[in-house]
Amino acid sequence: MSSRVVVLGGCGAWPEPGRACSGFLLEHDGFRVALDLGYGTLPRLLSLLGSTTAVGLDAIIVTHDHPDHVVDLHGLFRARLCGGRQEPRIPLSSPEAVLERIAGLEDSDRSTAELVFTWRPLPAGAHEVGPFRLESEAGAAAAAADRLMLTHFWPGNERDRSRAAAAAVFSGEVLIADEGVVVPLSR
Repeated sequence: MSSRVVVLGGCGAWPEPGRACSGFLLEHDGFRVALDLGYGTLPRLLSLLGSTTAVGLDAIIVTHDHPDHVVDLHGLFRARLCGGRQEPRIPLSSPEAVLERIAGLEDSDRSTAELVFTWRPLPAGAHEVGPFRLESEAGAAAAAADRLMLTHFWPGNERDRSRAAAAAVFSGEVLIADEGVVVPLSR
C-alpha cells in the first residue's frame, strides 16, 4: 500500500523565484487528491500526473479562497474545460467562495465552474475524501501527530530558523514544505 504527500509549493502570499505557493498532492493506492493549488503549483501537479488536463486526479480540496491557495485551480479549470471536456468532472471540496473566484476569473457565474468541478462545501471537523480522512485541528499537538510539516512561508523567510523554533516546542519530526519533497505516509 503506497501512501505519500508530495509538496507542490510551500510559499505564502506569492511565490519566491523557483518556488510555488501552497499546494500538495496526497496519494494512497493510486487515489490522488490535490490539497490547495496556489500560484505556481499547476505545472508541478500536471507533471506528476503526466497529463496536461489532470487525468488521474481524483479530487481537489481547497481550504480557503485566498489567491495563494486557489489561483492555479483556475488554470486547472481552463485545462480541463478546453482540453479535457471528455473527462469526468473532478470532485471539489471547498468554501463556496472558491467557486465564485473561479467564475469571476471567467466573467461568468458558478455554473461555468461546475462544467469541470462537482462542488461540495468543505465541512468543519472531519472530512473524508476517497481513502483519506482529513480533520481541521488547531496545531500538531492537538492531533497527536508525530511529524509536523511547516508550510506557507513568507517569501524571504528563513526556513531553517522556523524549523528550529518549531522543534523547540514540538517533540516530533519537523519537516519543511520545499517543492518536490515527498513524505511517505506509511511507516
